[in-house]
Amino acid sequence: MSIDLLLTLLSFAGISLLCRAIVCRLGYLGRWVFSVPGVIVHELGHFVFALLFGHRVRKVVWFKTHQGLASGSVSHQYEPGNLWQRLGCTLVPLGPLFSGAMSMIAIWQWSSLPSPLLFGGGAGAMDGVGIVQLIRGDTTAVVPLILIAAVSSNCWPSRTDWLNALKAGMHSPTMTAILLCALLYLLPILKGTLTVLLISCLLSLILLSVVWLLNRIGSYLLT
Repeated sequence: MSIDLLLTLLSFAGISLLCRAIVCRLGYLGRWVFSVPGVIVHELGHFVFALLFGHRVRKVVWFKTHQGLASGSVSHQYEPGNLWQRLGCTLVPLGPLFSGAMSMIAIWQWSSLPSPLLFGGGAGAMDGVGIVQLIRGDTTAVVPLILIAAVSSNCWPSRTDWLNALKAGMHSPTMTAILLCALLYLLPILKGTLTVLLISCLLSLILLSVVWLLNRIGSYLLT
């Protein structure tokens, strides 16, 4: 794995978590707007991977709130004697990475936003002309940007997801080694996708920071 690829992956992870932290500090309406689509996509990743690996899905909670914070859950079972289903125990918790990536790629591809390099095939992702058009107030970009921000802030697996994946991996070290080798092989192939994710998170960080600042200013003026 090259250094630039590793830095892209780590940057994506860090910015995604930062976006999630900002969303948690928005007002009630802001948390709903920037949480509902992202949480649904997050749980969709768990759900699809559970079905893909033959797990029995018992219950899906697409969205709920607890103490003002948004979350969801997917309850599933597997057969311990089935190697394919056991492999799924490591990957099902990481499903939001896949669903988040596919969702953001779809939004970029079918929206009016300036295309990232993966689809533009030309000079750079989010070129300067596109940024200027966005700043000038292209209203057709509002909904895609909100969706990108919502997905960006929820596509990184939660702490519980990572713990579940790690626990499953420790129980099956051979399968974990195979998965790591496959990941090292696939990451260079997925470099374009990682670039799109990083660009999406950077845009989301800017948007969410502006929303948070406006929220703070509004709260100050009303007090």
